[in-house]
Amino acid sequence: MPRSRDPESKFATTGSGERTLAHASVSSSPRESVFRLPVCLERVELILQNKKMKFEERNVKTTMLPEESDAKSPAGADIRFLMDGKTGDMIHSTVPPHQINKATVHATVSEFWYVLEGHGEIWRDDGKESNITVLVPGTSIDIPVGTAFQYRNVSNVELKFICITMPPWPGESEATYVNGIWQPTI
Repeated sequence: MPRSRDPESKFATTGSGERTLAHASVSSSPRESVFRLPVCLERVELILQNKKMKFEERNVKTTMLPEESDAKSPAGADIRFLMDGKTGDMIHSTVPPHQINKATVHATVSEFWYVLEGHGEIWRDDGKESNITVLVPGTSIDIPVGTAFQYRNVSNVELKFICITMPPWPGESEATYVNGIWQPTI
């Protein structure tokens, strides 16, 4: 349908007279910038009324990478806490050059990793499958609950990765040390 639009307005009118939010590539309001395609405001309002949906105000978090390490992981990496939430946590991990960390297994927590810098390897064994994966920038891995794992930095630069735990890390009793495939250096 053809649309007419007042250049000063954020709304446009379709040929049938419905008001829509005009295409906006950049907006000063985060709520308006999510609409990339024309949206019929009356229809959205009607749908929300019919479904009796409520919009709740949420507290959103923003954090910056701390300059210094906050702690050591049970395996031995330097960690910086980035985010915590009801469903999981996020940390930034750093493994110094040529460090081999301790092998562990988690009781209740799964992890996702995304490698940022460096070159390393991780061994994972879930009882059915055992393998070694190369850790280079752009690599993502998972560590399901109950999977034994051990990782090491095989380069002359720091190995850095983002780790997301689900559910949130419960405490010191979560990790149990196991026999890995490499002799730890820490």
